[in-house]
Amino acid sequence: IPQLIEKKTAKNQMIISKKSNGGKFKILKKSTLLGSRSKANDITLPLLNSGNMKISDFENSIIILNFWASWCAPCRWEMPFFEEINKEFKNKNVTVIGISVSDPIPIAKNFAEKSNISYVLASDSEGKVTRAYNVLQLPTTFILNKEGEIIREIRNVANKGVLTVFLNGIIERN
Repeated sequence: IPQLIEKKTAKNQMIISKKSNGGKFKILKKSTLLGSRSKANDITLPLLNSGNMKISDFENSIIILNFWASWCAPCRWEMPFFEEINKEFKNKNVTVIGISVSDPIPIAKNFAEKSNISYVLASDSEGKVTRAYNVLQLPTTFILNKEGEIIREIRNVANKGVLTVFLNGIIERN
């Protein structure tokens, strides 16, 4: 039976080592980004159509949170996948939220309309949520559980196959 040994590195990052029977260690790093984002989830953002939202408004739902911009070619490429996931998983308590990072609301709204995007779209023109989630590149996608905790992080392009596998796994465990 493998033993789990927890250590903290000099950078205060938790490391979980798994000791196998052969005396070898397999290092698994635990991301410091994974976990609760409750403060970020309570930041009010304007919706592209009208009104406001907070990520916490969708509690008790699995959330796919995608940070994008209209000028970002990989973001544009993956948006149809999010649209398909939104349609296929909405009856399974999954909510897709796209957050426009740097576009003014009229430009983001125009782009979304031309792209036939129907999932929830908000703007983070002040960058509060973007900074809280430590988004350093676009696109970046997080999958949050029903408690609002990050359980998956995709830094770069997400495709329908990857999203489907992650979502089905999360749904099966719940």
